[in-house]
Amino acid sequence: MKGIKRDNLRLLLFPILASLFLLIVSVTTSPLSKSEGGDSTIYKLLGLGILHGKVPYVDLFDNKGTYLYLINALGQWLLPGRWGIFILQSISLSITLFILYFTAKVFCRPKSAFLSVVISLFLLAGCYQGGNHVEEYMLPFLALGFLLAVKFFVEQTDKKTGIWWYSLIWGLCFGMVFMLRPNDAVAFFLGIMIGLFAWLLYHKKWQAVLINGSLFFTGALFAVVPIVIGYICMGGGLNDLWFGMIEVNSKVSGGFQGQFFTLFKWGKWAILLLMLTLCVMVGNTNYNHLFWFVIPVCSLQLLFVGEKMYAHYLIPFFPLIMLFIVMLFCQNNRSVIMLAIAILCLSHRPLPRSAVLNIISSIKHMPFESHQPEVSTRCPIPEDEKSSVWNHSADPWRKGVPMAWLVNNGIVQCNRKIDSSNDYVEEIDFDEADPLWVISYGNEFEKASSSLDYSLNAVVTTTYYTLNLYKKN
Repeated sequence: MKGIKRDNLRLLLFPILASLFLLIVSVTTSPLSKSEGGDSTIYKLLGLGILHGKVPYVDLFDNKGTYLYLINALGQWLLPGRWGIFILQSISLSITLFILYFTAKVFCRPKSAFLSVVISLFLLAGCYQGGNHVEEYMLPFLALGFLLAVKFFVEQTDKKTGIWWYSLIWGLCFGMVFMLRPNDAVAFFLGIMIGLFAWLLYHKKWQAVLINGSLFFTGALFAVVPIVIGYICMGGGLNDLWFGMIEVNSKVSGGFQGQFFTLFKWGKWAILLLMLTLCVMVGNTNYNHLFWFVIPVCSLQLLFVGEKMYAHYLIPFFPLIMLFIVMLFCQNNRSVIMLAIAILCLSHRPLPRSAVLNIISSIKHMPFESHQPEVSTRCPIPEDEKSSVWNHSADPWRKGVPMAWLVNNGIVQCNRKIDSSNDYVEEIDFDEADPLWVISYGNEFEKASSSLDYSLNAVVTTTYYTLNLYKKN
């Protein structure tokens, strides 16, 4: 009875841990932070655009999946500003922690399982770059797929119905992640299915391969088809959806050839070393059946992690990181334990060091840091003119970017392109847009376009930035 109460208490702690974690490291959505900019602001803008009737990939552009923009739209619909999205982040991470806890309990006692999840959550802090990244929202689906894979290959069940349900759920999770970021879905769930098919073929279950493959495909359709239909109803076309999600995403990630050549970079060799160490630890336990899916999942994730190797690209490794920590608790050989800890701490971008540095950096964005008093940021643009605002300084990575101020005031910029550092989508011509208002970081617009018929109407000043607002004469 006491054991059940303690287990329930641990489960109640996960939402608290998730919220505290995000309050610190998710600086672009945390209510305790004033940080703006980055990819998070792009996603907020796409979500706000949906609430204003804009069509992703047509009226506003970015190369992530549609579910991400719907999540940001839902967050701003629930509570404008930071709170709505922060709540959705907390729910997503709490569910992930619940699932990973039950996964860890397959291998060790509840106390060790809880500690494994907490340590893994700390290491996850080294992967965050501001928060509200697409990888965060796929974690519950990755964790659920991982739990089912662990249960199946550890228990080695012969119950056909159990396998079939698993395949259907794997397909559903694959579809959800695919509509967030396709390459992560391919890396994780196809790795699991390759392991399943190899196991079935090894046991000469030929018919089961076809059945489970069909169920996986069916589950994927359940997640993908509603989005496709909804997108067409919004006014978009299949070619827009394909271009925005698949073609551009492939170019940004380097394509298959680019992904292959990144295998020769030290960053991927370091990840490979971690994954090989994980396999050594698994082989040093009684859970050798995990090799059926751990090896293909690790291999594909290593291949598809992303050409530029941003830290947040490692967030989908969270279930494998948790398994890495759990396997430490399952080891009897001290030499293996010391080797694993050394590799975790000394590899390229070591997660413990990155986590500490990121937490310290995030805390610096908290409001108790000494700042000058902030001037009012009331929006001077009338409601009936908010649909005609041009963002002259569209770079989302500038501190205090105009894009963040626009989103916070419920304004969707009339520029089609939202990231001026990339050239894969043409921005609509300024003359074609013919905006009533132009918002500029300082006097950048005035310097670049002194001949245009606009005059300075208002200046918005805060501790973090000064924005000039120009109105057409």
